[in-house]
Amino acid sequence: MAKNAPVRKTSYKKLTQEALVLYASNVVNRMSADAAYTAYADNLAVFGPLVSQFKTAVENAKDRAIPNVIIKNQLRKKVETMLDNLTDRLILDYKGDDTWIANAGMEVAAPPARSMGQLEPPTNLRLINKGTRGELTVIFDVPDPKRVVLNAVEYSSDKGVTWHNGTYGKNRSIQVSDLPGRQDLMIRVRSLGTLSRKSAWSEAVVAFVS
Repeated sequence: MAKNAPVRKTSYKKLTQEALVLYASNVVNRMSADAAYTAYADNLAVFGPLVSQFKTAVENAKDRAIPNVIIKNQLRKKVETMLDNLTDRLILDYKGDDTWIANAGMEVAAPPARSMGQLEPPTNLRLINKGTRGELTVIFDVPDPKRVVLNAVEYSSDKGVTWHNGTYGKNRSIQVSDLPGRQDLMIRVRSLGTLSRKSAWSEAVVAFVS
């Protein structure tokens, strides 16, 4: 077993319920479509319907009825347990190539910070929709702002399969415009420093764009 496999196993445990639906759906879709994960077919055959049930439960629970909320919470635990199991298997089969993790739709963990001054990724990412079409305000924290030259924002409209960049800012609040509207987008941020240093990407957050 690769004890230091670059898997951020806790990333999906911090997601909102809507974001967890997108994350889990992406894992199912990517692993099911890739022949490299054929050995996981039995797991995915169970996980796919479970994610669908969870998605329905999330929608049903928006009425805040106690029975619907209980069902949603129970299914969330099952989804997280299945993700834990899949991650454990991926770690067992990991042979040193990080794309094994990324192609499965899982988040690759940042390598440990080194004394040479590696930048830490932004944290506490928040997205604000003020109702302006195609715009979001991205707010986040930077562990060591004195070492950051710029912060870069990327978005994905296909659940993290592809990412689009081009928005940069010096502050910890960045207005992002010209986004595709009337849909949920995944947003992530990383910091850029001197000597071409780049932090890992922050954990992605999902928001609806007007």
